Amino acid sequence: MRSNTTAVIGLVVGLIGAILLGLFVARSTDGDVPADAVTVLVAATDITANTPATSLTAAQVETRDVPGDLRPVTAVDDVAALEGQLAVRTIGRGEILSTTMFAAAGPVAGGVIVEEGYEAISVQADRAPGVEGYVTPGDKVNVYATVIQQAAGELASPFTQLVLGHVRVLAVTPGASDGQAAQVTEGAPTRLTMLLEVRPEDAPVLVFAEQQGSLWYSLVNGDDPAPAVARVQLQDLDPATRQAAIAEAIRLQDAREAATGAETAASEAPDATEEAQ
Repeated sequence: MRSNTTAVIGLVVGLIGAILLGLFVARSTDGDVPADAVTVLVAATDITANTPATSLTAAQVETRDVPGDLRPVTAVDDVAALEGQLAVRTIGRGEILSTTMFAAAGPVAGGVIVEEGYEAISVQADRAPGVEGYVTPGDKVNVYATVIQQAAGELASPFTQLVLGHVRVLAVTPGASDGQAAQVTEGAPTRLTMLLEVRPEDAPVLVFAEQQGSLWYSLVNGDDPAPAVARVQLQDLDPATRQAAIAEAIRLQDAREAATGAETAASEAPDATEEAQ
């Protein structure tokens, strides 16, 4: 339920951002450009997935002036800097070009480049465990596994724990891991194949976890540390234990919101020098 709510909120925020950008662009055509405006590259038409970045023409990409706070930190300043990269998804008309929309191509179209000392390994997931398809190349994910252990003559002992942390996603393909993207007709594909970049010593851990249990993934902020590898078992779902954990989560959330509110208020407060004048 919460994931659906998050998806709806993300969609609404995205629509609001697109509307605000559209209104600004409409104003800017009349010469009303704010002093803090910056130049960005915008898709003038829809750009299909797997389009080479350096093949984009002036008919496909144009420059626009937007307020500085609307420019993504990953915005592309020059498509020449994306040499050898392809669009990882369809880029809609009016979207500001970002480095997260492109990925390096290997020896063949659609290939990937694996960093030295790492391996690329594919995993399959339903859309919900696979972060509902929001994960894109370049993102980092935490990998969780639920495994059921059962010795002879004993009751099953299921548990869930973190398997890998901050794993870089190299590619995401709708459908099965047969090297072919599923044709999207009505609705979204129910399965995803993700290509993950792991250390050689972590590859067997991931393979074992996928073969012996079920995997779930979470998108993470690259600046946050990986969570502790704690094993969650049935007794950890005891109502009293969960109530205490939920209360602590609410406390931390309230503290974060209070800190954010204080920072916002401080930034909006008039300067003391200005008040004196």
